[in-house]
Amino acid sequence: MNSREVYERIQAGDYPGEAEVAGKMRKSIYREYADALVEGLLQYSKSR
Repeated sequence: MNSREVYERIQAGDYPGEAEVAGKMRKSIYREYADALVEGLLQYSKSR
């Protein structure tokens, strides 16, 4: 089950930069996920 913070971040949708969601300045949860995927792919590529 999602926490209240995750729920609020999903409800906020995608947005550029940072915004205050659930009382904290955060990047969009979708952009944060995409950044993590890119970082993982870069690390994987560098190790090969």
